[in-house]
Amino acid sequence: MQYYIVNDWTILAGAMVEIRIGRDFLREGVVESYTPDGSIDWLEQGQGFGRQLVDKSSGFKIYISEDRLRAIGRVR
Repeated sequence: MQYYIVNDWTILAGAMVEIRIGRDFLREGVVESYTPDGSIDWLEQGQGFGRQLVDKSSGFKIYISEDRLRAIGRVR
């Protein structure tokens, strides 16, 4: 499955995403909320891991599949 990097984190509320540093996969989860400027997202990780703050300034990148972008209405 092809994943795409997302630069505008404000479009991701409710989406299942992958968190990476560089190209290294760290975790996946659902974006619960974000700051108005899109520099920080709160990620619900599930499986007992709870929520995590993910911020661009620490080098985190968010990737999402085309199918998941469709599911949140961002791709036709």
